[in-house]
Amino acid sequence: MNIWVLDTESLRGEALVETLRSLGHGAIPFASIEQFSLSPADADLAIYSAQDITDPADVRRLRNRLGSTGYLLAAVQRSSLSSHLSPATVEATKAGGDLNESPQSEKSPVFPNHADDVLLLPLDPLELELRLGAARRRIQRSRDMVGEQEELGLVRDDLLDANLRLIQAQEIAELARSRSVRMFEDLPIACFTIDLHGRVYEWNARAESLFGIAPHVALGQSFWELLPELGTDKARTSLQNVFLGKSFADHPWTLYSKHLLVSSHPLLGNKGEIVGALTSVVDVTALRDAERQIERQKEDLVALNSQLQTLAITDGLTGVPNRRAFQEHLVSALQSAHSHAVPFVLAMVDIDHFKRLNDTYGHQAGDEVLCRVANTLTAGLRRSDFVGRYGGEEFVIILEGANVDIGLRLMERLRASIESMESDCGQVTASFGLTICDGTELDGNTLVKQADTALYEAKNSGRNCVVNYADIAEAQKAA
Repeated sequence: MNIWVLDTESLRGEALVETLRSLGHGAIPFASIEQFSLSPADADLAIYSAQDITDPADVRRLRNRLGSTGYLLAAVQRSSLSSHLSPATVEATKAGGDLNESPQSEKSPVFPNHADDVLLLPLDPLELELRLGAARRRIQRSRDMVGEQEELGLVRDDLLDANLRLIQAQEIAELARSRSVRMFEDLPIACFTIDLHGRVYEWNARAESLFGIAPHVALGQSFWELLPELGTDKARTSLQNVFLGKSFADHPWTLYSKHLLVSSHPLLGNKGEIVGALTSVVDVTALRDAERQIERQKEDLVALNSQLQTLAITDGLTGVPNRRAFQEHLVSALQSAHSHAVPFVLAMVDIDHFKRLNDTYGHQAGDEVLCRVANTLTAGLRRSDFVGRYGGEEFVIILEGANVDIGLRLMERLRASIESMESDCGQVTASFGLTICDGTELDGNTLVKQADTALYEAKNSGRNCVVNYADIAEAQKAA
């Protein structure tokens, strides 16, 4: 994997490059954005400073330079995060949260939406290796998809070539009617002629090869007796119509496992009367097999796209919907609330002292707690309710059609369920903050901020409790 480090005022490349080399990665240090954009060398991954390179146009230049399979990593100082973001957001970021959605002050660095991931500085080699491992897998998956699309393109080209050959063969069959017997014999497709009684008069080498019947056996015999498998009512009617002057082309016939395209045209006598039919047969079995293969590949791609769509909205650890899915569900709930006056409760849930739990029992135990909390939340709600992972140790709940009283009772029940949950890490508790959208013109950001404010108050009130934002707002008015 070819890694570039874009040197700027805030991102000096020496330490980063040395760390990359110690991890077995090559890198080109001290490359400015202009040098990177003009360099002819291939680049798989670029690391830049989110503090210095903040112009979306510059970030798009980096993205365009990397191409569809490249990976863009934004470097951010930990101290900058700590001074401008809340502790909960910093912990969520370390656990893999989305910085682009975190509350920021005016002095906070800009996190471009075009970046694929965030690298915190000063460097943590293990964290860097994990980030690069994720990047490598993402790049490989993108390349695999490109390779599959290229293979499909080759199959389509082969199919077009096969169709072209088929058309050319049909044109040759048309010319064969006015050519000599020798030319008829040399035609590249199976051809034969029959009289008005169906007796074979001519039978070329390709017909012998296709049907396995020698010319001396076929001549003078009834075509339907030679190949009774083809003697369907539809086939007989088609040839009878040729004797009435009605040609047909590319009719699909089946002979055992072979797929044939059959064309037939009237043969004229000296006085212009119809005396028989000239019939050509093209074996398109390989073409049909290729078409079926393409269909199977299309079905595989549809299934793969469906899996990718599911992965895109599912948290990989807990199996519940992720933050992206929450944002989509919140938009839908707001539309129902505004259009049909359907209220809903929005609740934020945060596991208490989760960092201390991780530090004491290890990240594997912390992951197990996250999964158990997710299962407890899901089991305690209706199938129509939404439970998702907001980031880090935070979860989010949407109860459509619920009022504040119902929401408070449900959140209290969930809080108690988590408190009594079995865990190898001792007792686990969680704090809840909720708000309601009752049809008023509230946007999603406002609702999230209200629920987050209530959650913050729950934390300040000793944790392991449920706080309603309306109580905070009422207390502020009274003060």
